[in-house]
Amino acid sequence: MRYVPVETEVQKKFLQYLHRYARYNRLHPGDYIISRNEKGGVERQINSLENWMYANRDKFTAKNRQDDIRDGKKPRSATLTWHGLRYKRAQEQYAKYEAEGRKDPKRMTSEILGHHRSDVTNTYLPELSPKQKKK
Repeated sequence: MRYVPVETEVQKKFLQYLHRYARYNRLHPGDYIISRNEKGGVERQINSLENWMYANRDKFTAKNRQDDIRDGKKPRSATLTWHGLRYKRAQEQYAKYEAEGRKDPKRMTSEILGHHRSDVTNTYLPELSPKQKKK
Protein backbone atom coordinates (compact mmCIF):
# COMPACT_ATOMS: atom_id res chain seq x y z
CA MET A 1 0.00 0.00 0.00
CA ARG A 2 1.25 3.47 -0.89
CA TYR A 3 0.17 6.81 0.48
CA VAL A 4 0.08 9.76 -1.89
CA PRO A 5 -0.55 13.15 -0.32
CA VAL A 6 -3.25 15.13 -2.13
CA GLU A 7 -1.90 18.67 -2.27
CA THR A 8 -2.48 20.24 -5.68
CA GLU A 9 -5.75 21.30 -7.27
CA VAL A 10 -5.24 18.75 -10.05
CA GLN A 11 -4.84 15.97 -7.47
CA LYS A 12 -7.96 17.15 -5.61
CA LYS A 13 -10.03 17.22 -8.80
CA PHE A 14 -8.80 13.75 -9.76
CA LEU A 15 -9.73 12.42 -6.33
CA GLN A 16 -13.22 13.95 -6.69
CA TYR A 17 -13.51 12.25 -10.07
CA LEU A 18 -12.57 8.89 -8.53
CA HIS A 19 -15.19 9.33 -5.79
CA ARG A 20 -17.88 10.10 -8.40
CA TYR A 21 -16.73 7.13 -10.48
CA ALA A 22 -16.89 4.79 -7.47
CA ARG A 23 -20.36 6.01 -6.52
CA TYR A 24 -21.68 5.78 -10.10
CA ASN A 25 -20.35 2.23 -10.49
CA ARG A 26 -21.57 1.19 -7.03
CA LEU A 27 -18.12 0.26 -5.82
CA HIS A 28 -17.64 -0.68 -2.17
CA PRO A 29 -14.73 -0.16 0.23
CA GLY A 30 -11.99 -2.57 -0.78
CA ASP A 31 -12.95 -2.53 -4.48
CA TYR A 32 -10.25 -1.47 -6.91
CA ILE A 33 -10.73 1.48 -9.22
CA ILE A 34 -7.94 1.13 -11.79
CA SER A 35 -7.87 -2.65 -12.01
CA ARG A 36 -10.27 -5.55 -11.95
CA ASN A 37 -11.39 -7.04 -8.62
CA GLU A 38 -9.86 -10.43 -9.26
CA LYS A 39 -6.72 -12.33 -8.40
CA GLY A 40 -3.81 -10.82 -10.33
CA GLY A 41 -5.82 -7.77 -11.47
CA VAL A 42 -3.51 -5.23 -9.81
CA GLU A 43 -0.37 -6.95 -11.14
CA ARG A 44 -1.79 -6.97 -14.70
CA GLN A 45 -2.60 -3.27 -14.44
CA ILE A 46 0.89 -2.47 -13.16
CA ASN A 47 2.41 -4.43 -16.05
CA SER A 48 0.17 -2.59 -18.48
CA LEU A 49 1.28 0.81 -17.14
CA GLU A 50 4.95 -0.22 -17.23
CA ASN A 51 4.62 -1.50 -20.80
CA TRP A 52 2.97 1.75 -21.87
CA MET A 53 5.79 3.79 -20.33
CA TYR A 54 8.49 1.67 -21.96
CA ALA A 55 6.78 1.86 -25.36
CA ASN A 56 6.22 5.63 -25.16
CA ARG A 57 9.06 7.03 -23.07
CA ASP A 58 10.79 8.50 -26.12
CA LYS A 59 7.83 10.92 -26.34
CA PHE A 60 8.37 12.42 -22.87
CA THR A 61 11.98 11.67 -21.88
CA ALA A 62 14.63 14.36 -22.31
CA LYS A 63 16.96 13.55 -25.18
CA ASN A 64 20.53 12.70 -24.12
CA ARG A 65 19.46 12.71 -20.47
CA GLN A 66 22.64 10.83 -19.53
CA ASP A 67 24.66 13.89 -20.65
CA ASP A 68 22.95 16.12 -18.09
CA ILE A 69 25.75 16.56 -15.55
CA ARG A 70 24.54 17.03 -11.98
CA ASP A 71 27.00 18.08 -9.27
CA GLY A 72 27.87 15.26 -6.90
CA LYS A 73 25.40 12.78 -8.40
CA LYS A 74 25.98 9.73 -10.53
CA PRO A 75 25.12 10.08 -14.24
CA ARG A 76 21.58 9.36 -15.31
CA SER A 77 20.81 6.27 -17.33
CA ALA A 78 20.00 6.81 -21.01
CA THR A 79 16.45 5.52 -20.55
CA LEU A 80 13.78 6.45 -18.06
CA THR A 81 12.56 3.55 -15.90
CA TRP A 82 9.57 2.98 -13.68
CA HIS A 83 11.83 2.54 -10.68
CA GLY A 84 13.74 5.69 -11.63
CA LEU A 85 10.49 7.62 -11.30
CA ARG A 86 10.11 6.12 -7.83
CA TYR A 87 13.60 7.32 -6.86
CA LYS A 88 12.83 10.82 -8.12
CA ARG A 89 9.53 10.91 -6.23
CA ALA A 90 11.24 9.84 -3.00
CA GLN A 91 13.96 12.45 -3.34
CA GLU A 92 11.55 15.27 -4.14
CA GLN A 93 9.17 14.32 -1.33
CA TYR A 94 12.03 14.08 1.19
CA ALA A 95 13.37 17.49 0.12
CA LYS A 96 9.88 19.00 0.45
CA TYR A 97 9.34 17.58 3.94
CA GLU A 98 12.79 18.72 5.02
CA ALA A 99 12.24 22.25 3.63
CA GLU A 100 8.94 22.41 5.53
CA GLY A 101 10.82 21.55 8.74
CA ARG A 102 8.89 18.32 9.32
CA LYS A 103 9.96 16.33 12.38
CA ASP A 104 10.97 13.10 10.59
CA PRO A 105 11.07 13.59 6.81
CA LYS A 106 12.75 10.25 6.18
CA ARG A 107 10.06 8.27 8.00
CA MET A 108 7.33 10.24 6.24
CA THR A 109 8.94 9.52 2.87
CA SER A 110 9.22 5.85 3.81
CA GLU A 111 5.47 5.73 4.46
CA ILE A 112 4.70 7.24 1.05
CA LEU A 113 6.95 4.67 -0.62
CA GLY A 114 5.12 1.89 1.17
CA HIS A 115 8.22 0.55 2.92
CA HIS A 116 7.22 1.63 6.40
CA ARG A 117 10.94 1.33 7.33
CA SER A 118 13.22 4.34 7.24
CA ASP A 119 16.36 2.26 6.70
CA VAL A 120 15.05 1.06 3.31
CA THR A 121 14.44 4.68 2.30
CA ASN A 122 18.22 5.36 2.50
CA THR A 123 18.57 3.61 -0.86
CA TYR A 124 16.37 6.25 -2.47
CA LEU A 125 18.14 9.18 -0.84
CA PRO A 126 21.80 8.96 -1.90
CA GLU A 127 22.42 12.64 -1.18
CA LEU A 128 22.10 12.07 2.56
CA SER A 129 25.28 12.20 4.56
CA PRO A 130 26.18 9.03 6.56
CA LYS A 131 25.15 10.91 9.73
CA GLN A 132 21.70 11.73 8.29
CA LYS A 133 21.20 8.13 7.12
CA LYS A 134 21.51 6.87 10.71
CA LYS A 135 18.71 9.16 11.96
